[in-house]
Amino acid sequence: MTSTPAVSPGEVEGLRALLAERERLVEEQASAIRDLRARLDDSETERRRVQERLTGLLTHRQTGSVPLIQKAQTGSGPEVPWWRLWFPRLAVWPAFDGSDDCGKHGEKRHRS
Repeated sequence: MTSTPAVSPGEVEGLRALLAERERLVEEQASAIRDLRARLDDSETERRRVQERLTGLLTHRQTGSVPLIQKAQTGSGPEVPWWRLWFPRLAVWPAFDGSDDCGKHGEKRHRS
């Protein structure tokens, strides 16, 4: 026959305390998991709400009901095109509107 080892009452109390502590930790972790799941669900709901709102705003803007943001003018006059800064001589060329006037020098164009 097998005999069971003798267990002292103090040892049993220690094991019960250890078991109670472990159960408390398991419940604490389960509570933390429930809280994190709730936070994740709330965050996901908020993300979807913001996504729907952003999509609505972008769709609404495409239809033309929301005005575009205008660039603030930095100078007192109209902006100079980049090509005029790079090629200042092109700025004095006449417009090709069919007139014979060549611009600031007063020469006439010769037609052949």
